[in-house]
Amino acid sequence: MSEDFTPPPRVAIKQRALEENLPADSELRNYLVGKEETTRHASARPGTDLRRFRAAYRDFPRTLLIMPPMCMYEGAVKRVIPPLGLCYIAAQLEREGIESDILDCIVEGVDTEERVADGVWRFGMSEDGFRSWIAARNHDVYAFSMIYSSDIENLYRYAEIVKEMKPTAIVIAGGLHASIYTERFLRDGVRQGRRVIDFVIRGEGELRLGQFLRHLAVGRIDRNADGLAGWLDDQLFVNPQFQQIENLDVLPYPAYHKVPIEKYFDHNVPFSPYPQGNRVMQILTSRGCPIGCTFCASTNFAKAYRVRSVDSVIAEVAFYKERYHIDEIQFADDNLTLNKGRSIDLFTKLRSAGLPWCTPNGIMVNTLDDEVLDAMIRSGLYQISETATKPPHPAARVSLAANNRRPRSSRFEPSASHRRPIACLSIIRTAYRRQRLLGIRHARVTKTHRPHTECDSLIVEAVLRVLALPAFVHVDVNCRFSRNML
Repeated sequence: MSEDFTPPPRVAIKQRALEENLPADSELRNYLVGKEETTRHASARPGTDLRRFRAAYRDFPRTLLIMPPMCMYEGAVKRVIPPLGLCYIAAQLEREGIESDILDCIVEGVDTEERVADGVWRFGMSEDGFRSWIAARNHDVYAFSMIYSSDIENLYRYAEIVKEMKPTAIVIAGGLHASIYTERFLRDGVRQGRRVIDFVIRGEGELRLGQFLRHLAVGRIDRNADGLAGWLDDQLFVNPQFQQIENLDVLPYPAYHKVPIEKYFDHNVPFSPYPQGNRVMQILTSRGCPIGCTFCASTNFAKAYRVRSVDSVIAEVAFYKERYHIDEIQFADDNLTLNKGRSIDLFTKLRSAGLPWCTPNGIMVNTLDDEVLDAMIRSGLYQISETATKPPHPAARVSLAANNRRPRSSRFEPSASHRRPIACLSIIRTAYRRQRLLGIRHARVTKTHRPHTECDSLIVEAVLRVLALPAFVHVDVNCRFSRNML
C-alpha cells in the first residue's frame, strides 16, 4: 500500500476462510482489509482534500475508454464481446453530462494477430493501428481496463504509446487486477524511465470516474477520493474503497451505442461462443457474490450481492429487442440464481421475451432444484455454462441434436477434439433428486437418464465447475472429470 497507509490488525477480514488462509503480506489480503465491504475494522471516511494538479480545462476533459488487445493460447476460441464495464461507465458519464468515447481494440482488430510467446498470440488492433487512431482524435484522458491479468503487458504497452504521442495526457487504469494489486501495478507501470499510468480507479467505476473528471476539470485531484490511487506530487498514494452502488436500478443501460455493435453481431462469437442467435446481447442482472469460492476472483472484487429489480431486467431485454433486434441473451452474472424467489420471478417474466438464453459465466449448482430448472427451461434456457477442454465420458452422452458449427476465427479455430461435448441436464436433476446435495460433502451419481420432455432440445456443452469452498459441495457424475467439476 502507500507509504502513509497502515493496514488494520491481523484479524480483519469478514470471510473466515480468507482470514485463516491469506498470508499477512498478501496483496489480496491488504486489498480486502482496506475495503469497507470486506473488512472487520471499518475506518472513518476522510474528508475531501483537493490538491492542485494542473491548469483547469475549458470544459470536462475529453475522455477515451479503452479495452486493449488481449492474449490467447493457440487453439482457444476467439470471443469478441462488447466491454460491458466500459459501456456502463460511458452511460453514467453521459447521464452526468460528461462526454466520452470507447475504443475496443479487440473488435477493431479482430483479424490482427501477433505471436508474443510460444503458443501465445495477441489479437486486436495493432500498435500502428492504435497510433493512427489516437493521432486522428483529440482526447485529454485515456482510461484503460482489462479483463485478465495476462493482458497487463498489452495495457502497459498501449498506455506507453499514449504517453509517447500525448505527453500531457492523463492515463487511468481500472479493472480487477489494477484494483487489487494497485501499488505493484502502478510501480511496474514504468517504461524507459517514464510512468505510463497516472491513476487507478479501484472497484466500480461508474461514480468514481465521474467524480475524478469533475475535479480534474478545475485542475484539482482529491487526494482522499474513494478508491483513487496514483501519483501526486511525485508520491504514490492508494486510497481504500468505501462506496458501493447499492441500487443498481439507478444505473442507465450500458452505452452500446458508443461501440460498433454490428461488428460484434457480424463476428458472432460472444461470451458463450456457440450461440443459437445471430444478434446476441449480454445482460448483467446482479453484481457480487458472497459465497467465496476459492477458484473465483470476482467475489474478491465484489462480495456484496446486489440485484436489479426483475422489471428493470425485463425492460432492458425489451429495449434491446426493439433497438438492436437481438435474438439471444447471455447472462453475465457471477451468481444468477442465488436468490430462488427472484430467479423464478425473473424466468417466469422472461418467457414473454421469447428469446433463447444461456449462462456462460456459470451457475451455482446448489441453487438449483426442479422448480428453478423448470422455470429456466420454459423461459428459453438452452445451455448451462460451457467448456472447451475435456468432453464428458460417453456414459454422460445423450443423442440430442446439436449445432456443432465452430466460431469464426483464424489461428484460434478449435480443433475437432474441441467440438461441443453433449450432456443432459437430467444429470443435474438426478443429482438433486437422488442425493439432496446441499450440505453433503460428497455425492455420486451412477446413472444418467433421458431428458424430460421439456428438455429435449436442451444441451449442456460441459459440466460446470462447482467446488465452492468452504462449503465443500462436490458432485461426481461417474464420469472421469477433474475433482472440482460436476
